[in-house]
Amino acid sequence: MHSNINGPKVLNISVSDSSTILGKIFTGNQKPTIEVNFVEPAIVTHSRLVNKKTGLIVGLQGNTELSTKVTFNVAEALPNGEYTFELNAKNKNNIFMDPPLNQIIVIDNSKPKLGIIPSNGTTINSSNVLIQLSFDKEVTLDTVKINSEELKDRFSTTDNKVFKATITLPDGNKNLEVEASDFAKNKISSSSFFIVDAEPISISLVSPKFGTSSKSVFDLVIGTDN
Repeated sequence: MHSNINGPKVLNISVSDSSTILGKIFTGNQKPTIEVNFVEPAIVTHSRLVNKKTGLIVGLQGNTELSTKVTFNVAEALPNGEYTFELNAKNKNNIFMDPPLNQIIVIDNSKPKLGIIPSNGTTINSSNVLIQLSFDKEVTLDTVKINSEELKDRFSTTDNKVFKATITLPDGNKNLEVEASDFAKNKISSSSFFIVDAEPISISLVSPKFGTSSKSVFDLVIGTDN
């Protein structure tokens, strides 16, 4: 790169408490710190955050001397939403960025909501149990356990909101435990207790033991496996 003909280039951007998914930066920090690293020393000439839905503009203080690293501190707590981080800068030859930077930053400190199928208290009359985890926003599954057995890898999704798996389970009480995180690292944990009762009831004669009694009047006791 020749700095006398090209404007500054951004090497990378980092935002406090964030993760980057498909080019968007997600953070649960409502007063994030944004750090921009340039390939060559530059002076920031324009920097702000613009809420894409409301149009709210938050000005950011840049640097006044040439530097390869510029840190922007957000002074006020930002409402949750999707923002465009606008940035322009010039190098020592007064050549500006071309094009300027527009980076999407999502501020989100709200916990995801989760619905579980089978719901708490359900009795299922099949060994093949459909388990569905429905979230109100995109998440990654941290753990999914049934009676302490990890089953997270059995689940599939097309949108990171609804996860499904059909799992073969023996009869008995089941405790389903779920933990997940959204892209801004907000966590949700929930559980559902259900019963699998797929096997037919087996009835046996408990008393008299061999089906006969020496007495004309006797107690008849029937037992089941359930």
